[in-house]
Amino acid sequence: GDTADVRCVLISGAVGTGKKTAATLICRLLRALGVVRGSVTTETTLDQMVLDVRRDIGAVVVDGLGAPSVEATKQKADAVLRNFPTHCFVFVGSASDVEALHGGVGHFRRREPSRLALPSYAPAEIASMAAVQLLEAGYSLAPDVGRRSLEAALLSTWPRDVIALRNAHLARELAQRAISSRNARLPLSRLQGSPLLLTEPDLGLDSAHGLASLAEQRRAVQAELEGLTGMAPLKAFLTQLEAKVEYVARGGDPRLLEGCLNIVLTGNPGAGKTTAARLLARWLRAHGLLQQDVFVERNALELKGTHVGNLPSTRE
Repeated sequence: GDTADVRCVLISGAVGTGKKTAATLICRLLRALGVVRGSVTTETTLDQMVLDVRRDIGAVVVDGLGAPSVEATKQKADAVLRNFPTHCFVFVGSASDVEALHGGVGHFRRREPSRLALPSYAPAEIASMAAVQLLEAGYSLAPDVGRRSLEAALLSTWPRDVIALRNAHLARELAQRAISSRNARLPLSRLQGSPLLLTEPDLGLDSAHGLASLAEQRRAVQAELEGLTGMAPLKAFLTQLEAKVEYVARGGDPRLLEGCLNIVLTGNPGAGKTTAARLLARWLRAHGLLQQDVFVERNALELKGTHVGNLPSTRE
């Protein structure tokens, strides 16, 4: 009928969203249900797909969709799918690569494959992965350091667009950075006898290391915002933006926070434009939308060149 082919699955998602893990689980499930035969799942790339599949192989996970774009490769994939209709083939790649494969392989026009799109992880989920990896490595978090601290360290190190692009890979990197920071912080004589305990300095969250906790920054900025007299448009704007940030943090589409961050503030003299600009910069940084905590003020005349086509000096 019109139902999708469960033996052929297209999985799309950004880097680190678990595409291969999902593919392996799908193959195991189909084999356990008796949908496919064979006791072995193998992995290959699109350009290395062969026309002869061993009898003990029941499922094939195909990666590297973006590497070859020649028509011959797609024709070979089409032939493999036709010759082995009882095998399970799971193709994994980015959304654009999966779409290109879907449109270029004739077999998919005859039998529509099943499709699975994996979303990016929320920062809280990546922090949970980092906590598990630290535990597996034998490290524990100090009593005053929890998964919220790991999330704050994640957001203070990478902007949200990078987090959405690298996902679970950042969990491993975050754990490795914390361990390396601890080893560099403690003198060699204390490393052997010290418990494998990670503190806020190891995560780069203490004030002595130049970074305050993002949670503390948010509370400070929010208190300053609420203490301002008037400024209703600014408060309404930040309330709407905060709702988007919280939605993405709970697993919503990170593309909601993509786009231009340039802002034009207008108002009469003394209306608080400069105050609002300074507060905006701190607010964006505290909510992880700015990677660097740097705020520079310029007079409009300082941004003009001496003639058409001339760029102003960027020196301080």
